[in-house]
Amino acid sequence: MVINILKAARHFIFNKNAQKNFKNQSALNKVLRPFIAASFIQNRTSFIHIFSYLSGAFRQHQKLRILAHHYTFLSATFSQNQLRNLFFTGIDCYIDFDAENKYSVVLSFSSMLEFEGSLSLIYKVNNAEIAHLSFSIAPGDLFDIDDDNVLFIACLQKNGALQSSINMATKHFKDIDPARILMKVLESLADTLSISTCIGVSAANQLTAIKHSTVEKFSSIYDELWIENGGILKNGDYIISLPLPQKSLLAIKQTHRNRAIKKRGRLLEIYNSVHQNMQRNLLKSNDLIIYPLNRAS
Repeated sequence: MVINILKAARHFIFNKNAQKNFKNQSALNKVLRPFIAASFIQNRTSFIHIFSYLSGAFRQHQKLRILAHHYTFLSATFSQNQLRNLFFTGIDCYIDFDAENKYSVVLSFSSMLEFEGSLSLIYKVNNAEIAHLSFSIAPGDLFDIDDDNVLFIACLQKNGALQSSINMATKHFKDIDPARILMKVLESLADTLSISTCIGVSAANQLTAIKHSTVEKFSSIYDELWIENGGILKNGDYIISLPLPQKSLLAIKQTHRNRAIKKRGRLLEIYNSVHQNMQRNLLKSNDLIIYPLNRAS
């Protein structure tokens, strides 16, 4: 562990971009200072980019820019009180009940798992986390996209130890699996934030897949899901335009159309509910000072 830290620090300091790295590190520190002072994050966030962050394909300057952009965006979007909720308790995006159970999706800080996305949408049955989707807000130009802001999805994972709860939730939502629920919540959240593009990490660049040498296994979780949602492979990851596409009903077998219509109705209800909840929770605020980051790459 210590050896890896020393190697990462040495690479950050002793390379041809060292001067640029230090300049952007200083800008990042200014962006993060109010968050650290408010105890929303710890000092380790300031240096998480030196190690693995979001994608195995990102270089140092890209990770620095995304990290600073993400926190600058948060400070411009949320009030101090809402940031407190986001980092300490999470913000409810969606809640539903049946006779015995509560189903919810909560937007919260990723904490120790920030390396796979600084924010997470956590899908819960009662108080048990059955799945989560983690992302960071990045500048579009890093991906040759004209958008000011894009959502970079770095992790989408189910909790296999809670398969019975996953099955119960899937049945409750008319056979809609957790990944589709989380993608629909993210789509609605993105619209509330005026963001129209997501970037889905490929299995080849996904950090957990790389660490455990399970890229082939993860391709169905990532690559196939992104393609199903209209993702186009570009520079190693998938560009996903919002709103998410829907297959024409005419392309669905007639015997399956009623089920498809019911699923779409359920997803639309989730989308609208998330939109209403997030519009109540997102405010423009000057509570935190915003510091621009050097855009040189």
